Amino acid sequence: MLFQDLPPSDIQILAEKIAALIIDKSFWGNEWFLLVTLLLVFILAAISAWCGAYLAVRAQNKAMRTDFDRALEQVREQTEAVKKIEENIAYNFWEKRELYKIKRDKIEETYEAASREIGEYSQNHSIAMSDIGRDVVIPSNRVELLISLYFKDELKNELEFYRDKRGKLATHIRQLCQKNMERSNTQLSIHENAIHFDEGKKLFSEFNQARINIELALEDQMKKLNQANSADVKRPRG
Repeated sequence: MLFQDLPPSDIQILAEKIAALIIDKSFWGNEWFLLVTLLLVFILAAISAWCGAYLAVRAQNKAMRTDFDRALEQVREQTEAVKKIEENIAYNFWEKRELYKIKRDKIEETYEAASREIGEYSQNHSIAMSDIGRDVVIPSNRVELLISLYFKDELKNELEFYRDKRGKLATHIRQLCQKNMERSNTQLSIHENAIHFDEGKKLFSEFNQARINIELALEDQMKKLNQANSADVKRPRG
């Protein structure tokens, strides 16, 4: 009804304006669609590029993490190996120190046993020579036991010589005791006593020399132990 009241010229002008507005709106609408499309394409491209970069960085980080874990495991294995080596060295050092200590103690014990054993044989020889009717003591033989256990290879020759001279002296003493029992109350002649005394003196001197040989060998072993112990203390560990 409003358009009917207007004159034809005015209606034509209004129609042209409306058409112009429609045309303008359609134009900007097409431009807006284009701009939005380009913007979306740009955003999608940016997102794709960012995702690609992110995934690449993540893959690189994962690879670096894997390399780091592998390197860390290698370091851990090397550390454990070094620690085990150090423990073995420390144990071997401690074991050697204990061995040195034990051998040092056994050297001193063998010294004392040798001195005690020659005293027992000396006492037995005196009893057999004097024929006083006393029982002889039983020697301990601890010298042979200690050497056989702790210095079997080091004192092999000394021990064989010791056994030989000790056996000959023990046999002489036993024979004297047997003769004393067979003679009952009769006395030996001066000549017989002299023979037995000289023979016993000779055998005892040889047995005493065997003891000295053992003591000299023990002193040499003590010197070697001290040198080895000093070398281990000075040697750097690690």
